[in-house]
Amino acid sequence: GFFVKDPTDQNIRISEVRAQTLTGTSVNVSLIKSGSTGEVTLVNNQTVGTSPTDLTLTPAALNDDDYIYLVIGTLSGTPDDLTVTVFIDYESTTTAQLP
Repeated sequence: GFFVKDPTDQNIRISEVRAQTLTGTSVNVSLIKSGSTGEVTLVNNQTVGTSPTDLTLTPAALNDDDYIYLVIGTLSGTPDDLTVTVFIDYESTTTAQLP
């Protein structure tokens, strides 16, 4: 898993989660956010196989020091080398003014 760091004046969100296995059949995965507001399931028990897959994401704001972790569920066959990429967007909450 990993922790989220919140720079000053930023909104943070996960915009996409993409996953695949190198070989084998498939594996079910969930992505969980754990933080001061409790646990939130961001990706719920979705199947990942040998083709790159965009996982369905439940939107949730991220906060400073939230912990994001992956839960491995049911295996089908012998999946190997699971890769998961989490795309995080940072958006400024202030408007910069040009001189």
